[in-house]
Amino acid sequence: MHRPTIIAGVLLLSFGGALQQPVLAQSRESREHTQILADLRMLQEQQQKLQVAVNQLTEALKATNATLASQSGDMTKGLAGVRAEIASINNVLPQLRSLLDQTRVDVGRVGPEIDALREALRISLKYSAQIIEMLQPVDPLAVPNSGGGTGGAPPTTPPPPVAQSQMPDSPVTYFNAGMGYYASGDYRSAIEALEQFLKLAPTASDAPLAQLQIGRSHSELGDHKAALAAFRVVIDKYKGSDQVPEAYYSMGMTCERLNQLNDARNYYRIVSNQYKGTVAAIRAEERLKAIK
Repeated sequence: MHRPTIIAGVLLLSFGGALQQPVLAQSRESREHTQILADLRMLQEQQQKLQVAVNQLTEALKATNATLASQSGDMTKGLAGVRAEIASINNVLPQLRSLLDQTRVDVGRVGPEIDALREALRISLKYSAQIIEMLQPVDPLAVPNSGGGTGGAPPTTPPPPVAQSQMPDSPVTYFNAGMGYYASGDYRSAIEALEQFLKLAPTASDAPLAQLQIGRSHSELGDHKAALAAFRVVIDKYKGSDQVPEAYYSMGMTCERLNQLNDARNYYRIVSNQYKGTVAAIRAEERLKAIK
């Protein structure tokens, strides 16, 4: 009797367990579905936020592109203006270079004339007092008499004035005349007066300058060979003179006029290397740059 009862209990338990398993499976599936839905909602929210960020970035890029386009246009216009100015400057530069070269040549020619004028002024001031004293007549009233209380010599009759033809030649007169002729552009008269000065005073302190001005006068007259020969006399005969660098420079200028540019460069280099710091050396360096 007990055995059938036991079997019936076992069957009941087995049936109840079988009924419980589907219920548990359905509960797990429901939870998983709920979790999936929650994850989907979160992903949707993140996608919406990302879309908003993308939209904002797109707008920012559009604004940046517009700004860059505007700046690029301004820069293009500015560069076009700069190119136009550079082109204008490039067109003017050759004219400026030509004017600069011509100015250097003019300065090189005017410089010696200014030096000559200064030297003539110095010599004139040096000897003006002597010349004035020679030309002034003797004043008989200036001779003290015996009644003047000075104990001087008795009055004497002044000697008759010396005729102009009897006055000795004065080297200073010829030198000043020659410098004046040169400054006024009368180069032939300058050569004659200065050569006469050198005949009367070949060793005077102004002899090197006189010889230099003779060479410059020949150069101005277009007799360049005579000018080179005169400058060479300054270099060979008056080696310690301040006029030697000027003679070398003047030889360079004369060679330029003869289109002997290699010889001109050689003379300019001698002045630049051996007589640094002189006015002639400065001018020589400028000419070396101009005829490269």
